[in-house]
Amino acid sequence: MLELAGSILKVVFFLIFLISSVPKLANIKKFVDGVIEYRVVPRKLSVMYGYTLPVIELFASILIIFHASSSYGFMMTLLLLVSFLIADIMVIKSKRSVTCSCFGNFLESQVDIFSLYRNGALIVLNVLAIGLTFSQQSIYSVASSVLGVVIVLIYFLSQKIWNDYKKNMKLLKA
Repeated sequence: MLELAGSILKVVFFLIFLISSVPKLANIKKFVDGVIEYRVVPRKLSVMYGYTLPVIELFASILIIFHASSSYGFMMTLLLLVSFLIADIMVIKSKRSVTCSCFGNFLESQVDIFSLYRNGALIVLNVLAIGLTFSQQSIYSVASSVLGVVIVLIYFLSQKIWNDYKKNMKLLKA
């Protein structure tokens, strides 16, 4: 059972970080501009972070899928998720409206409380995945792959539903 859970989490994190990295790489300039918009670190550091982040996400997603390197991939994604959470908290505390470039052009959204819940949940699942990958050999199966894909679809669908809800609420207030 733990092997199945580990396999599902590997598929989930592989897909989330793969799907997140590709649109950023496809339009890297726009993504870097989005990172700068956060105004969390100095501009030069934001530019460097913006250019390296999608490559790190892609590399981490590839590491996750292979058992021998999955713990390294999960450690990388954990560090990324913590940095995302800190940046989101800083933006929310500043009361600025910032577009999250979390998924590049694939799915744009605003930094808000949903971002905190999303990243917090991913951090918890990531820590669980690290524990499972250290203690268990994951065995990929059709079931783990299908469940992983379904979870990722629900993940992105929930973000899309939240975006639409916020957009419609804004229209109702206008």
